[in-house]
Amino acid sequence: MDFRVRWAERLEQFPDDAPAIMFDDITIRWAEIRAFAKQFEAALDQIGIDPWQTLGVLARNRPGQAAAIMSAIASGRSISIIYTMQSPEGIARDIEKLKHTLLIGSEEDWSPEAIGAARRTGSAGLQFVSRKGLEFEVVPGLGAANPALLRTSPQPLSLELLSSGTTGQPKRIEFPGTVLDRMLQTMSIGVEPIPEPEITFFPLSGFGGMTPFLASIFRCGSVCLLERFSLDTWLKAIETLRPTRIVMLPAIMREVLDKQITKDCFRSVQIVWGGSAPLAPETQDSFEDLYGIPVIWAYGATEFAGTAASWTPALREEFGKTKRGSVGRPYLGVTVRIVDPETGAEKPRGEEGLLEAKVPAFGEKWIRTTDIAVMDEDDFIFLKGRADQAINRGGFKVLPETITDALLAYPAVKDAMAGGIDDRRLGQVPVAAVELATGNEHVTEEELLAFLRTKLVSYAIPTAIYIVPSLPRTGNMKAHLAALADLTSG
Repeated sequence: MDFRVRWAERLEQFPDDAPAIMFDDITIRWAEIRAFAKQFEAALDQIGIDPWQTLGVLARNRPGQAAAIMSAIASGRSISIIYTMQSPEGIARDIEKLKHTLLIGSEEDWSPEAIGAARRTGSAGLQFVSRKGLEFEVVPGLGAANPALLRTSPQPLSLELLSSGTTGQPKRIEFPGTVLDRMLQTMSIGVEPIPEPEITFFPLSGFGGMTPFLASIFRCGSVCLLERFSLDTWLKAIETLRPTRIVMLPAIMREVLDKQITKDCFRSVQIVWGGSAPLAPETQDSFEDLYGIPVIWAYGATEFAGTAASWTPALREEFGKTKRGSVGRPYLGVTVRIVDPETGAEKPRGEEGLLEAKVPAFGEKWIRTTDIAVMDEDDFIFLKGRADQAINRGGFKVLPETITDALLAYPAVKDAMAGGIDDRRLGQVPVAAVELATGNEHVTEEELLAFLRTKLVSYAIPTAIYIVPSLPRTGNMKAHLAALADLTSG
């Protein structure tokens, strides 16, 4: 049975009065989702969009877009995401480049630039009437698609998602239906599934948001969808739903610790899991010691369609104190190796190189990452940084993570990021930005630089450290290194 059939059959199992999407102060039930699906398919038929044509979704974490994605997959339609966290001109460029037969999104995404681009390509357009509801209408002037855009041959179900955009513009990666199964399978991270809704704040435009969204729907038929992350909104969702498992990222964990959130807020939580970025052992220890909740970490990538390595409760029990800082062992069925970046030859255990993985869903090919890693004799993987983010300072290579980790070791620093900027003489020089912990507003750049001189070699010392109220982040809550240049020129 293929993924589309399993997905459609699963969606039919949920009672009409059961909650499907929780958003802000509303709950949308399955009867409303099914009514939307019928209206949506009828609108596509009226416009002339057949079941084999790819739909463009102007993605936001809202009920309308979520319902459209669920319904489209159930009917076997391919979906292509258009990133909305960009300028109107950027959205318009994507519309012209992709030439989808139909686009659906929120009213505010249909700027004059976007409408003009759709008219030039001949794309039809639909828009949701409100932020919270499922009602939609035709965008004025975009009620029919150009016949030249219509496909004449059936295409298999696929889902085109975006990478996280940590280092720049998100990249498009297309996943066939055969790979979507893996997206759901790897969500358990070695623990038994529990039928409770996922609180998801990752953008639906990317793999990191789409995976937990689809998995939560498939597993228990409901999801608590946050439009974006804010600590107060997230804590309110935890208070309301009382989940036994939650997702956290390093930045969230540091904010929880900095704000001294009470243990009572997490009284229902039995386990925290996460990935997205390496977790400093000191941060994990502080969180676990204070809240008494075990943390299960993992490593994955959009290119793997899921998890490549992870901890499990059993591994944590056996190795938790001796493998601190690891992202765990290779996930079941996944083969990992560390290779020389120049020759591609496999490196011995304990030596740094680029991480490659072989994932059954993608066949026998090795998928190379830009992640620098070490694998020890017990198959535990330790991430060291990203090769494509290395700063070349006059021939000396510096990993931004080296600077970030040193800054995070300073008690007054809540969070930090580092990267390279262009320099006429040296090619690149490192700079950093920090967010100070509450009560440490008196800390200066000179004090931080003096501390780094005790931790780093001279060529790794940033030429400047910018103290900011909050670090620029992507929708996935990762430090937005591409925005660091904006801080330096501000």
